[in-house]
This record gives sequence, structure tokens and C-alpha cells, in this order.
Amino acid sequence: SSGINAEREEGSQGIGSAERMWDTYHYYIDYFRKQITSYRGSGIVFDIHGYSSHKDNWIELGYLIYRSDLNARKIVSSKSSIRSLDRRSPYSITQLLQSSV
Repeated sequence: SSGINAEREEGSQGIGSAERMWDTYHYYIDYFRKQITSYRGSGIVFDIHGYSSHKDNWIELGYLIYRSDLNARKIVSSKSSIRSLDRRSPYSITQLLQSSV
């Protein structure tokens, strides 16, 4: 799959306007990450995006957890993109992901 989460070459597929969009997006991610760190010391960036391939146009949060692991509840916090949130939270990573808190 290609897109903004992919590396630049794959995400832009060599299209000049897509390369500029990819560069701009990543520039602002870096900019806001520095702003948050400067003002608050730390923060969380959530990867929220839609998938047109889903028949119901779902919105997904990217946690770097495979569907099979999530469904089997074999979630390893250290491999997740929300491991920092898990370390700071009194709740388990499963509780955080399942909105049971």
C-alpha cells in the first residue's frame, strides 16, 4: 500500500505533487512534535486515517499492532506506537485500545 505513512518514494510513487504533499505533511508532523515537546515536555501523535477500501469507510487509528494480534489479544506494548501512553497510564494497553476505561 502507498500513502503518507509509507516512505517517500513509495508514498508519492514518483509524482511531483505527491512528493510535495508528503514533504509538507512530514514537515508539519516534525514541527508540531517539536512545539509539543517545547511547551509540554511530551505529547502523543495519533495516526488517524480513513480507508476507502472498507465498505463502510471506516476511520482507523494506527497502533502498529497486527489485526491477528489484536483479535487474539496478544498485544505487546513495546511493539506498539502507543507504548509511551501505555507507560504513563494506570490502565493496561488492552484497556486503552478497547476503550474500557
